[in-house]
Amino acid sequence: PSRDNSGVSGTSGENASKSLDGFTRLHDSTLMLSNIRHCGGVKSWMAPATSLFFSLEPPDGFENDEEVKSKCAEWTQTMHRYMAKSNFHTEDHEAILDGGAFGTRALVVEDAGPLSPFGPLNYQCWEIGSYSVLSSSRGMIDTVFQTKEFTVRQAVQHFGLEALPQQIQQKYQDKPQDGAKDKFIWAIYPREDAERDKFKIDAQNMVYASVWVHVESKTVVRISGFEEMPGAFSRYLKWGGTPYGIPPAILALADSRQLNALSKDLDLMAAVAANPRLLLPSEMEGMKVDFRPGGPTFYQDPNRVPRTWGDNGRYDIGIDRVEKRKQAIREAFMLDAFEAFKGLTQQMTTSEVIARRNEQFDLFSPTFTLMSTEHYAPVIQRTFNILLRHGILGEVPKKLQIDDGS
Repeated sequence: PSRDNSGVSGTSGENASKSLDGFTRLHDSTLMLSNIRHCGGVKSWMAPATSLFFSLEPPDGFENDEEVKSKCAEWTQTMHRYMAKSNFHTEDHEAILDGGAFGTRALVVEDAGPLSPFGPLNYQCWEIGSYSVLSSSRGMIDTVFQTKEFTVRQAVQHFGLEALPQQIQQKYQDKPQDGAKDKFIWAIYPREDAERDKFKIDAQNMVYASVWVHVESKTVVRISGFEEMPGAFSRYLKWGGTPYGIPPAILALADSRQLNALSKDLDLMAAVAANPRLLLPSEMEGMKVDFRPGGPTFYQDPNRVPRTWGDNGRYDIGIDRVEKRKQAIREAFMLDAFEAFKGLTQQMTTSEVIARRNEQFDLFSPTFTLMSTEHYAPVIQRTFNILLRHGILGEVPKKLQIDDGS
């Protein structure tokens, strides 16, 4: 590729994730590997798969109630057990990768039903580029639109034949196995109080609306709802008025582009040093030149010998610049901060451990706060409600029940 195409880039638009074109122009993987290590650090710090990463606490006024405290501890253990045997940690890992690379994450908790072999919890990390978001007046994401494609057969399975527009019904009757896909938009948004009857618990009166629209015919094929936001739509960092987040990758992008160009140049320099260019006398045109070690080449004029050229570049200077760019990328992803925790040993005093953690935590604090409030809190709340509705968590103590007339 030319120098203009040597930066970190990929295809844009709806087919971006389906193309590897951008990866073929990469000469250095520091940015991607840094995001992977960053994701590992965030995951192991905030939601490790091998230990309890959250605990349910009694609500205000019940802090000293032993029955409520015991019930919260029981619920915590049950939730972790069901989340562990689901695909939570796999999808959560992918969502954290999205946050580091693109600044915005979407992790939806689906109710898979009581007959699912892996339990009623199914977590889905929505693919970047497949959805759009809107934020409320308080700056929280409360409305999402996802674009999905279904074949005729898949659409009938998902919505039922009668709900689909006439053109898809006809396609199903003519060619039920047709692989062509139709686009649908899934909208999830909070219903206004005037739009619902609070004393009804049917799908059309739930707190959050769920509406599916067939794009081509503009037909509404399903209207339902959720009792709570069905997942977490969160940002790595908030900056300005955009509802989308700012990732560490954007801070490291300039260094990564320069690093990519430098690595390309150094690869070229190393290749030239290993296989130097040659200047040959014109009389040798058409003659065979032996490039093997010690290989002889015969020519007519002993005073005009082949010479190498263009192999005296300063490789050491390039390496120095490469290391500086790599360190800048590491700092953008706070890898030094995560790796510092590996040095926390049992030989250190408690005060030393706390001081060390606080020093590193200051760097990660804004992201930690957003992940706690925007990412994990909604996922835990949704998970709790699904398990509660299936009776897996047992009865809620009457003292915690709220009689709202429903």
